[in-house]
Amino acid sequence: MNDPSFNKVELSGFAQNVKFRETATGKSVSNFSLKVVSLDKEGRERQQFVSCVAWQGLAEKLKAMGDGSRVGVKGRLTTASWADKTTGQRRYRLEVTADHLEPLARLQQPLSTKQEQATEATEKNIHGVAIDDSDLPW
Repeated sequence: MNDPSFNKVELSGFAQNVKFRETATGKSVSNFSLKVVSLDKEGRERQQFVSCVAWQGLAEKLKAMGDGSRVGVKGRLTTASWADKTTGQRRYRLEVTADHLEPLARLQQPLSTKQEQATEATEKNIHGVAIDDSDLPW
């Protein structure tokens, strides 16, 4: 197997349970779950929680955004390992290590016909004065 692997992940969702700390060497780190919402074949909402970690500047950025923020995460899959405090056994977790993190605005949903008509009516009614398109100079 001489083919190189491709390890890139791009997700968007809501940052949950953001835990911010500093390592013994003074590096900032944030561990969080990314709540990703999708629809199944029947149109029902499905939620998945993806473990993520952000280091240094990205950790600070996430701390400023706060818990529950909608974020876009680009990164790579990594395996975290630690010794269980009670059993001493080695534990492993697959997680996304963020290389890029950005706040996202709410997704724009397509407007229904009634919403489109209401929006058009509002746009044509400025300060209580109805405007006819023929009144416009262009």
